[in-house]
Amino acid sequence: MNGGKRQAYERANERASSNYISMRQPQKVTESTMSNEKPHYTLHPPVEALWEKGKEEPSSMEETLKKDIEKYKNILEGLEDGYFEVDLAGNFTFFNPAMLEILGYSNDELIGMNNRQFMDQINAKKVFTTFNRVYRTGKPTKAFDWELIRKNGEKRIVETSVSLRKEENNIIIGFMGIARDITKSKQTEIALKKSEESYRLLLEALPDPIVLYDRDGRVQYANPSFEVTFGWSRDELARNHIDFVPEENRPEIMTAIKKVLRDEKIELFETKRLTKTGELLDVQLSASSYLDNDGKISGIVAILRDVSDIKRTKEDLHKAHEQLKKAYEDLKLLDKAKERVINHLSHELQTPLALISGVFARVSSELEKANLSGLKKTISRGQRNVDRLLDLQAKIDDIFNRRSLEDKKKIMSLIEDAASFVEELKEEDNQQAEMVKYISERMESLFSIEEIHMETIPISTALDDICNEAIAAMKGRSLHIIRNFEKPDLFIAMDRNILKKTFLCLLKNAIENTPDEGKIKITMQSEGDTVRIDIKDYGIGITSQNKNMIFGGFFHTQDTELYSTKRPYAFNAGGSGADLLRAKCFSERYGFSLDFDSSRCKFIPNDTDICPGIISSCPFVEEKFACYSSGGSTFSLTFPMEINKQDLR
Repeated sequence: MNGGKRQAYERANERASSNYISMRQPQKVTESTMSNEKPHYTLHPPVEALWEKGKEEPSSMEETLKKDIEKYKNILEGLEDGYFEVDLAGNFTFFNPAMLEILGYSNDELIGMNNRQFMDQINAKKVFTTFNRVYRTGKPTKAFDWELIRKNGEKRIVETSVSLRKEENNIIIGFMGIARDITKSKQTEIALKKSEESYRLLLEALPDPIVLYDRDGRVQYANPSFEVTFGWSRDELARNHIDFVPEENRPEIMTAIKKVLRDEKIELFETKRLTKTGELLDVQLSASSYLDNDGKISGIVAILRDVSDIKRTKEDLHKAHEQLKKAYEDLKLLDKAKERVINHLSHELQTPLALISGVFARVSSELEKANLSGLKKTISRGQRNVDRLLDLQAKIDDIFNRRSLEDKKKIMSLIEDAASFVEELKEEDNQQAEMVKYISERMESLFSIEEIHMETIPISTALDDICNEAIAAMKGRSLHIIRNFEKPDLFIAMDRNILKKTFLCLLKNAIENTPDEGKIKITMQSEGDTVRIDIKDYGIGITSQNKNMIFGGFFHTQDTELYSTKRPYAFNAGGSGADLLRAKCFSERYGFSLDFDSSRCKFIPNDTDICPGIISSCPFVEEKFACYSSGGSTFSLTFPMEINKQDLR
C-alpha cells in the first residue's frame, strides 16, 4: 500500500473509531457493498470511498475496514439504549433498532419523521430549547428527561443526551444522541415520592416526637412534635448532634444504640430526656434501624413519647389508691376501736356501778344489824369506786375543756346562793352541820374550774418531784427507774398542774406496761431552743395496729375479755385510756408536742399473748437483758424553752 492510501486508511479508521459511522437517508444496499447490512445502514462517505478504492486494489486494508465496520455495526445493534441522528430540522436520518423499539414505529415509518410528530407542545418546546443550546454553544448536553408519544399513543419518558454532527470541514449537519427509556424507573420514582410524601405527612401529623439519626448520631429529620416537646427547631437540629440525654442515662442509651445497630428493636423503653430549657422529661423510647439502597443499616429512627404527665397521673392514682386503702384500713381499725371503746366504757361503768349498788344494799343491811365497823369498810369500798367514776369524769372535762372562766363565775355564784340556803337550814337544825359541809365540798369539787397559771418551771426539779411521787405510789413494784437530766437545770413556761398531769400520765403508763425486774429510763435534754423529755420503758410494747389508736381515748390494747382494772401502777393495771387522750389534748392546747413509738415484745407478738408480769418468770428469756431488747415503748415530750408566760395563755 502506497503512502497516500495508507494515510487515507488511517484517517478513515480514526473517524470510525470516534463513532463517525454516519446514518444517512436509507438506500438499498447490495451484497457487493456490505454483506448482511441492514437497509438503514450506510457508510460514511470517506469510509465508502476507501472501500471503493480497496475494491480496486485488494489488500489487508480491505479486511481491516470490513472488521471495523462490522464491529461498530454490532455495537449499535446491540445497544439497549436508542441511538439516533437527525438533521438540523429534526428529521430522523439514522437510528438503531432500540430506537425503533422505544417509539414503536417501523424502519420505513421512522426514517425522515420529524421529532414534533411524537411529542406534545410542551415537550417539543423543551426538546427544541435543548437542541438549540447545543447548536449555539457546540457543547453536548447532559441527560435531560422528556416525554414522547409512541405510535400506539402510549407515553414514555426518555433520558436523552445530545451532541452535534459535523462534516469533515466542521460544518454542522445535524445532531446525534442516545435515548434511554426510563419510564418504569420514573414511575417508580414518582411512586416513591408519593409514598415518601405520604409518610412525611404522616410523620408530620403524629403527636409523638420522631427523630432520624445517621450512623454517626447526627439528626437527619425531626417532626414538628419533636420541636414542640423538646424545644429545638429543625434548623437547629439539622445534621447536628442533640445533647439531651442526662448523664445518668448515657450508659443505658449507648447499650440501646448498639442493639439497634445490630438490627434489634427497642420497644417502650422507659428513660429520661432533657428539653432545650433543661426540663427533665420521662419518655418511652422505641427505636429501630433503617436501610440504605444497598440494604445496609444507614441509621436509627426513634420515637420518644413524653409520658411525664401519664407517669405523674399514675403516681397520683397510686397515692390516691394507697390513701384510700389506708383510709379503709383506718375505718376498719376505728370500727374495731369503737367496739373496744364501747366494751371498755361498759366495763368501766359496770364494775363501779355494780359495786355501788352492792355497797348501798350492804349499808341498808348493816344499819339493820347495827354493825358499824362493817359499815365503815363497805362505805370505803363504795367511795373508792365512786372516785373512779369521778376521776373518769374529770379526765373527760380536761379533754373537752367544756367550762370557761365565765362559766366559773356563774357556777360559783350558784354555789354561794346554795351555801347561804344551807346555812339557813343549819341555824334551824344544828344536826345538819355535817351535811352542809359535805354539800359545800362536793359542789366545789364538781363545779369548780381550775385556772391556768403559766410560770417558769425548772424542769428537772419538777420531774424529780413527780418521779418521787410515782415511785411512792407504786408500792410492791420492783422496777429500776433511771433518771438522766441535763445539768444545769433547764426552764420551760408551763402550768405546773398541766405538766404534772401530762408527765405523770406517761410515767404511770410506762410503769404499768413494764414487768417487775424491768427498767424505765427518763432523759431530759436541750435540743436547740426546745427541751425534750423521753420516757422509755423496756416493757411489752404494743402492736403496730394499736400504735395508730393509742391517743384515741378510751382505748386499751388488750381484748376486753382479758381486760381488768387493777390498782394504779400495777402491771397491766388497765384504766379508762382517757389519760393519754387528755395528755394529747394538753399538748395541742398548750403548745408542746407529744410523740409515741413502740415495738411489741417479740415473744408475745399478739394482743392475746400474756406476759407473766415478772422477768424471772418469763419462759422465753434467761436474763433481764434479753427482755430489755425484746420490746418497749417511748413517749417524747418537747417544750419550747424559756417562753414568756404571756405567749402561752
